[in-house]
Amino acid sequence: MQVYCPRCGKRIAASDINMETSIARCADCGEVFNFASALGTVTPAAGIKPQVEMPKGFTVSQQLDELVVDHRWFALKYIGLLIICLFWYSFLVSQFGNELKDGAPLVILLFDVIEIAFGVNITYATIGGFVNHTELRVSRTRVTVRHYPLPWPGNRKVLSHVIAQVFCMAEEHRNIKGVSYTYDVFVEEQGGRRFKLVSGLEDEEQALFIEQQIEQYLGIADRAVPGEIRLS
Repeated sequence: MQVYCPRCGKRIAASDINMETSIARCADCGEVFNFASALGTVTPAAGIKPQVEMPKGFTVSQQLDELVVDHRWFALKYIGLLIICLFWYSFLVSQFGNELKDGAPLVILLFDVIEIAFGVNITYATIGGFVNHTELRVSRTRVTVRHYPLPWPGNRKVLSHVIAQVFCMAEEHRNIKGVSYTYDVFVEEQGGRRFKLVSGLEDEEQALFIEQQIEQYLGIADRAVPGEIRLS
């Protein structure tokens, strides 16, 4: 049986093929993929969907019986947020000091507490952007999502055998600057229930890459879902 990398088309060496888990790794480009659905030769043209290249900030590895996809959050926008935080706290310290000096009423000081709480929230998000990762672990028994090292909402766990489909959706955000989008990875279970597995991704390629890795590892045949985003 000859196995070819779905990303770069190179032939996979026998030493990089695990017949027990149906997982192969390309020594040329690092792609880790599942070939369980193959009955004969797997060629680059075998896939129906175009392959999504690994986005910047992602790594993929095989650890024992698990596929591990790690996404580092850091982006240039967090440098801008850090600058905003520094200016914000400098302003608050100056304002708070002047109010105490002038004997400001209690109600004014309470507004300062609200401003400080807002600043703490932004600071937490900024630190998360600098240090946090999203780790996706896929095995034959379960799929787990963990955000670390800074605690963050959105950790998930789902049994692999109940996953019927994985797909991506775009979420629109409107503000004074216009319209922007984030991208979510959804899971549809055998009973029809749908939920977000990973949310708030900034690029559609990030969401599509996660979808691709789960489908290939678990051998899930792709099926079009109304409203989903797909690689053009």
